[in-house]
Amino acid sequence: MDESHTRLFGVDLSKPPKKKSKSMIDLNTYPSSSYNPTSHSNDSVPKKKRVSVRWTNEEHMRFLEGLQELGRGEWGRIARDYANTKNTTQVTSHAQKHFLHQSSKNVGKQRKGSSIFDLHPPLPSQR
Repeated sequence: MDESHTRLFGVDLSKPPKKKSKSMIDLNTYPSSSYNPTSHSNDSVPKKKRVSVRWTNEEHMRFLEGLQELGRGEWGRIARDYANTKNTTQVTSHAQKHFLHQSSKNVGKQRKGSSIFDLHPPLPSQR
């Protein structure tokens, strides 16, 4: 092999490539301000912050009715048939908080104020 040839991984770097691949672009054809290889296409788009919407007392009571009728784990049906203003994910999250609140009440922790989770559905005879 001739000493003037520089090879890297078996490729002779001293010769120009025979054919440019379509993925090889000439970066010099782009104005310097328009091409930045480190920027991402969605960097300039502000991210939308999710707005948290509190459950109303009525929604919570309907959730509890659905929980009483259908039982745990039927979050999709509770969302569809009882708390129809919320989706399955929201009902599931609400259920987690509900059961966490119920278990913390039994431990005897002191709480600062009341919560929506303190509401209970009316007994069947009171309807």
